[in-house]
Amino acid sequence: MSQRRTVRMFLASILALSGARGASADVSLEGIPRFDHIVVITLENEDASDTFGPSSQAVYLNGLLAEGTFLPQYFGTSHVSLGNYITMMSGLMANPSTTSDCLGLSLYNCVLSVTAQSPTQGPVHLGDQLDAARLTWAGFMDMDPRIPQDDCFHAPYIATDPSPDLYQGDSQDPPGYDYADRHNPWIYFANVVGDDARCRAHVHPYSQLAAVLAADALPNFSFITPDTCHDGHDDPCSNGSPGGLVSADAWLAAEVPPLLAYLRAHNGLLIINFDEGNPATSGQELCTACAGGGLGGRTGAVLVGAGVPDHAVVETGFDHASLLRTIEDSFGIAEHLGLAGNANAAPMTSVFPGWVTVANANAPGDPAHTDCGYRPFEHACGAVERNLEIGRYEVTNSEYSAFLNSVAATDTHALYSPNMAGGFGGITRTGSPGGYTYTPIAGRGNMPVNWVSWYDAARFANWLHNGMPSGAQDSATTEDGAYTFSGATSVGDRKKSARFGLPSEDEWYKAAYFDPATGGWFGYPASSDAQTTCSAPTTASNTANCGSIVGTVTNRGAYIGSASPLGTFDQGGNVGEWNDTPVLDMPWLRGTSGSGFEAEAGSLSARSNFPIDGETEYPNLGFRVVPEPSGDLMLITGAFAVFACARRRS
Repeated sequence: MSQRRTVRMFLASILALSGARGASADVSLEGIPRFDHIVVITLENEDASDTFGPSSQAVYLNGLLAEGTFLPQYFGTSHVSLGNYITMMSGLMANPSTTSDCLGLSLYNCVLSVTAQSPTQGPVHLGDQLDAARLTWAGFMDMDPRIPQDDCFHAPYIATDPSPDLYQGDSQDPPGYDYADRHNPWIYFANVVGDDARCRAHVHPYSQLAAVLAADALPNFSFITPDTCHDGHDDPCSNGSPGGLVSADAWLAAEVPPLLAYLRAHNGLLIINFDEGNPATSGQELCTACAGGGLGGRTGAVLVGAGVPDHAVVETGFDHASLLRTIEDSFGIAEHLGLAGNANAAPMTSVFPGWVTVANANAPGDPAHTDCGYRPFEHACGAVERNLEIGRYEVTNSEYSAFLNSVAATDTHALYSPNMAGGFGGITRTGSPGGYTYTPIAGRGNMPVNWVSWYDAARFANWLHNGMPSGAQDSATTEDGAYTFSGATSVGDRKKSARFGLPSEDEWYKAAYFDPATGGWFGYPASSDAQTTCSAPTTASNTANCGSIVGTVTNRGAYIGSASPLGTFDQGGNVGEWNDTPVLDMPWLRGTSGSGFEAEAGSLSARSNFPIDGETEYPNLGFRVVPEPSGDLMLITGAFAVFACARRRS
């Protein structure tokens, strides 16, 4: 698919989203959007290389990659199945019994082993958390039609009966047929399986889901378990069907479309994952940066739904603990259970790029820094008269490539710098004038674009303002909109009618240093008054790409634990950023904020505008954008959800 056609498809999907995703006043956390519904479908026992490789039999599932975001570095947390299901819903690590699927144990005795490692006070699992938040939840368990379609179906749960749980699936015999208890996480929590009324209120046959959707009654959270044929576990199936990925994919193709249509129309998210792969498989390296260490193997996962970028690939390492944390965050649950509270349990923030809100309009500026602006108009930094939105991340090479492919077939105003193809850059250009095409360098698409002048950044904002059109660099694309150009570098101020623009010095400063919880100001942009530590990418707090430790730009958002109080990333380190504040009587000088990968840690502290020539192009200088109050915030939601953190699969 051509980049230009892709951009047009982006616009269509963005405009469609405006009718599907309403603004929610409910709180979410850590940059995860607030979804009204989240559904997880868990399949079985496949390595990512098989499921998503070139010869995969999962045709429908791979087709969903064009509609959503692929996580190739998603891992299970243990081996074998049961421990993974319990971790997903509780953050509890696998124990000696669950690592053997509790084979030989009764359901009651298996539950005892889980209870022994559970908290004695407070919530034990996600269902407890959702109940406390007055949100709804359910499990939908796929069962053979010969089984009575009753709620809370499971093996006998009797303290005095030690006989092994026979509900293991892969069978044409009653009582369980292809239903497996070990794939139903809810019945391993004593406060569910031991409370029949509660269990029946929440654990249902999958056959009920169609009626639930028709009644517009889908819970806020749903966990769906296909039976052991439909989830790909059995190969072949007990009924003689192929099993494996073939049967799992056929089930998805039949069952997912109506569910996905509902979720798209109701601000919903669908996550399709696998319980585990085989960590011993060649190429199935462990995930040392994951909370569970990748001990369940690399399986991959797919996210589809409202506001989820399509054709996107996010290379961050995630696992079942990250899944739980992301669900908790979306529903505004601040307490993260078990492994989900581990510092390495990265929330899936990078899947949902966009903007963050900078509220507290008219709050006083930072009294420690009163030198923003220019004489005689200096004032306390960060004083902003309005609430605003600002990009969570800097504009990336992938985003800027889409811009170039739309407007720089003939690059009249040199929006592309040949330096971008060099060691610090991330974009190559091929072809000749009139037919130039631009491609992010492999592995660098998610890094912030650099080697851009202030005028390049302003023209990017104009392009967004104008709806991301394709065509020559003229008033309909890059030369008018947020800023009116009357030559290569002759340009007016940002218009009040602008839909997008570059942040002013004060807007940028407030997004980096303001603490909405206290109304005060931090000294460094990673929610700290202590000096930031320069390091390689890490989940540790108050760290950044600085001090030439890495020596080049890194993926935006790579320092997961170092967001600003408002949720922006990389406002210290990686690249400095152009801002919108000119120097009085010297319009060729333009402001910059922040510091790049070569800067010492001390220079990341709160400071005022640093002006340089607006034509300057540096390897450690990029930009981010803000939507203006008159702008279509839904447009920027979709634009940045589609662009950011994505790279085209080849």
